[in-house]
Amino acid sequence: MQTGLKEIYKKIKEAESVLLLAHLNPDGDAIGSIMAMKTIIERLNISVDGVITDKYDFISKVPEADKLLTETNKKYDLTIIVDTNNKNRLGHLDYLYDQSKEIIILDHHLVEGKINHLNYIDSTAPSATTVIYDFIKENNIELDYNLAFYLYLGLITDTGGFAFSNTSARAFNVASDLLSYGVSHGQMYADFITPEYNLNYLYLKAKAISNLEIIDEKVAVTHLTFQDITNHPYDVPKEFVNLGRKLENIEVSVIFVEEKPNTYKVSLRSKEYLDIAKVAEKFSGGGHKFASGIRFKDNYDDMKSAIIKEIIAKI
Repeated sequence: MQTGLKEIYKKIKEAESVLLLAHLNPDGDAIGSIMAMKTIIERLNISVDGVITDKYDFISKVPEADKLLTETNKKYDLTIIVDTNNKNRLGHLDYLYDQSKEIIILDHHLVEGKINHLNYIDSTAPSATTVIYDFIKENNIELDYNLAFYLYLGLITDTGGFAFSNTSARAFNVASDLLSYGVSHGQMYADFITPEYNLNYLYLKAKAISNLEIIDEKVAVTHLTFQDITNHPYDVPKEFVNLGRKLENIEVSVIFVEEKPNTYKVSLRSKEYLDIAKVAEKFSGGGHKFASGIRFKDNYDDMKSAIIKEIIAKI
């Protein structure tokens, strides 16, 4: 059930051990959210672990994030899930959800079905770290450089460097406060929005461009195979889904990435009016109005056709 931020803080203080989880393939917002909550809970002298499905290259630039785990066999009094409200988005860590004594969810995504746990979800927030920023302010928790860094990491990455449609006055107000603690926007932008890349990045981008197809003049679709990303290893950037979105007259851009043999991640972006989350939900995915995702196994051709058909039907 939806509850207040003060009530959530009280519940955290009652725990002797806390587990922090986020969605699979964690991005800057997921990592920033976990690290911010980990810092807050450590200050309370409560045992806390953050567990993530994968450690990507960008994480090495996040202070103390090397302490995050990828597995745990420990038992915890309380599990806090950030940046998702859907068990299915936890990937192979869903077993930790199943064995949790008590769960709290802090998120900014649209609610996917009924939530039977304590939660605070603000779908108007530009990032999950913005929700945690509100949590900090509501409970008079002291901000410092590291906390500001983690919160800004989520904010700058989920707004695409303050370029996406979720960039609001609220986003800039939060950013202004966080920058006052010494966070460098220029360095964060260079490290997490426009990081240095290698030839593998260029190959994958070229491949995504060469595979691009336009359907019904409104939908741009591309793909990368498992062979592509294996032969040219590089964390596939979120920006690749926007290759088609930037084309004139395109409303929806889609990229299918075969992360493992016959296992696919689909990223969907809409530009002006289509609620792409409604398309994702049709295939057990979800996200935001203009940015959502889907995952599936096998039957690539059939699933691709069905997803595109659903998009076209809603345009």
